Amino acid sequence: MGSAYEGVTDLIERAEVEFADLPPSESEATAESGLDALIYRLAPLVTGGGTDGSGMLGRIVQFNRELEKLTELLKEHNSTMIL
Repeated sequence: MGSAYEGVTDLIERAEVEFADLPPSESEATAESGLDALIYRLAPLVTGGGTDGSGMLGRIVQFNRELEKLTELLKEHNSTMIL
């Protein structure tokens, strides 16, 4: 994901230089097509390309579930402690 971010940053910087001399209407159209291509490239990294949870989003959801379980265990432990 970090390398994808660096790639996105590089693309944005290059686009700013390349589109600087274009009229606004052409610049917007070119930027939109570039954004579509960028989303197409990044979507599989985030989603894993499907509903199997293999992408970054799936890992975040699983990590969140584990944190919620840990929170419940800690609450139970703290409620049984005698001070």
